[in-house]
Parts: sequence; C-alpha cells; structure tokens
Amino acid sequence: MGVNDDRLSAGEQNELRALVTAGAGRMRAAKRRRMQAITGGAAVLLVAAVVGAVALTALGSPDRVATPVETTVMTNTPTPQPTEQTEDPAAAVRGVAPFGGECANALTAGVVGDFYGVQMTLMADAWSDGSVALQGGLSCTWSNVPGYGEQKLTLWAYPLSVVEPYLAGLEEAPGCGAEASYCARSEARDGLWVYVRASAVGSSPDPTEVMNAAFENAAQWPSAAPAAPTAQWWPPVTCDELTASVDIAGALGMPVSVAEASPPQGQSSTEISPGQIPGKRGAAGGCAFVASPIHDVSVKTVSGGAAYATGFAAVDGASPFTVRGGYAAWTLPDYDPWEGHNRYVVVSDGVNLVRVGTSLVDGSPSDDALGELGVRVIEALNGTVG
Repeated sequence: MGVNDDRLSAGEQNELRALVTAGAGRMRAAKRRRMQAITGGAAVLLVAAVVGAVALTALGSPDRVATPVETTVMTNTPTPQPTEQTEDPAAAVRGVAPFGGECANALTAGVVGDFYGVQMTLMADAWSDGSVALQGGLSCTWSNVPGYGEQKLTLWAYPLSVVEPYLAGLEEAPGCGAEASYCARSEARDGLWVYVRASAVGSSPDPTEVMNAAFENAAQWPSAAPAAPTAQWWPPVTCDELTASVDIAGALGMPVSVAEASPPQGQSSTEISPGQIPGKRGAAGGCAFVASPIHDVSVKTVSGGAAYATGFAAVDGASPFTVRGGYAAWTLPDYDPWEGHNRYVVVSDGVNLVRVGTSLVDGSPSDDALGELGVRVIEALNGTVG
C-alpha cells in the first residue's frame, strides 16, 4: 500500500476494531450515566463499533509462508548490557516493559536471521502512543532483508497477570508446516508471558527455539509490570459512547460514518490477539470513521498515555502543535514502518492522550480539524473522572 492510498492500513483498522470491541461491556453503568449527563442532548451520530490493534500485531500485515528450517539450539547475548535492577520511581506512571523495553534485548536480528536462514532486520515503529508499554508489554517484528515480510517473526510479551484473564480466548496457531499461514507458540515462565509468531513463504517454521532464547534473556532484565491507574485516568469508553458524547462531524467539518471492517486475516471473531490486550483491560479505546466522501479518520484514546508523550519531540518529522484549550499537542508522521500513508495529531491533557489520524491524500481533514477533534474528546472524557 503506497503513500497515496486513502484508506487506513489493515493493521490500523484491526487495532481500532480491537479497541472498540474490548471496551464494550467494560464501562460501568454509573460512568455511562455520568457521560450522558455531560453530553446533554448530543445526538448519537454513529452506532456501529469497529476496531483497529497489536494485531499482530498486532496487527495485521498479511503473512505468507517459507521453507522449514531445521531446529537447532540457539543462544543470544542481548545488547546493550542490562543495568542493575533498581526501583524506578517512574515505573508506577509508565509501567515496566520486559527486556528493558528494547526488542534487541529479547532477540537480536542475528538470532532471528539464523532461525530463518536469511538476513533479518527489526521493523521498529517510528513512535508509540504508550498503550502497550503502560500494560508492561512489548511488541517486536523482524522481517527479511530486503522484503515485505516474506519471512516475518513477531514477538509479544506481557506480565502474566495482565494476560491471564484472556488466555482462553487468545488466538491459536493453525498448525506449523506447508499448509499453515503462520505458526505461533506462547508460554508463561516466571511471571512473564511470551507469544512468538513465525511466517514465511513456503512453510511456517516452529518458533519454539526463538521463544526459548527470549525467555533466557528475560531473566537479565527487571520484571515486567503494568502502570498503576490513577483517579485521573479515563474510564473504559466504547465507540457508541464516544460518538454520543462528541460531535465528530462538527469537529471535522464534514459528514462522517463509522467505518466497518472484517476480522483480521486468519482470526475468528471470537479470538483475541495480543495487540487487543490494552483495550480488553479498558486502558485504550477508539473508533474508525469514514469522513465524507472517502477519507478515513481514526480516534484512539490512551488512559495514562501522556507519560509517553515526552518522546514525540525526538520523532523525525514531528512538530509541536497549537490547539484550543492550551493542551500539549504534536503533529506526527505515520508510525508504521511498512506503509506510512497516514498522518496524526496527538493531544495530551498531561495525564491521558488522544491520537487522531487520517490519510495523506488531498481533501482529508486538516491538522486543525484533527486537533479540534482531539480537544473535544479530552473535554468529554475528563468530565467522567475526578
């Protein structure tokens, strides 16, 4: 998909679909009544909930398959060297990600390359909204060089306490071998849950050996832990509640409708992918819309996400942005290392964060419109806390 496409990527649609689905049913009746009181007579613009994610990852690039590689015993020395495990006062605000928050500490590109028998590289996102890290999680993807995922390995890691309530519904590998589109393995050891998914053209190799290598490295780093929610974190919010509380069309200056999307490729409607965990826990929510006539707009809320906003200034192509109300805001390029055909405005109230995105095509909503939408979401949700 090129930069001139006017639709959200499959990964972003899957992510938003996951967030909305996860939020449904988690908003307590009392908070729903409080939000309705804030919105007064606001009309319900849109009612269909959708999701977008960590499918897988999180989310959702199409996988193809490779020639099986004979399993060998693997070792991996992470770099840089871990620091002494000392108590971090910021951990309660930001969470503690596994492997020191660095994918290279979980598996090096060399180890992943040895597993596939080809050169592999880490496909790092340009920036993060913090939704996964706030849950004590980490997401990593390696791809063949050069290539577009003909060989691809994805790793997710969370504290076991975070994923344990959802283990029964997490997606399962369809099997490994020539007939499978991918092969996945997951396991919990010493309080850490790790999921590794391998795909390649021609066959789906069993990633058990690289999962074992990651567990060996995990012991060298502080134990993963989610951030502790505060009274100022936004409560879970569904797409219906968001659209009933915020005049989406008024902020964007054009008619909108809720975008519809099918489940991620290879995933049933009842399965949960690791990228859906933040939404399942009520820490992230969102919607995807079609703004008249053809432009996609995404809205993602991240409770506690402002703790990760300090990194936006260092993102190549990011700029501080002025919005109504004096909130901190930034314009950001696409975070996706694969496609990069969207742009974003992120608005923070100092505790929480709203990510509003659209496509890079002519006629899509302006940055000013995206920022105004972000402010309206903050105003609505801040009325539900305190």
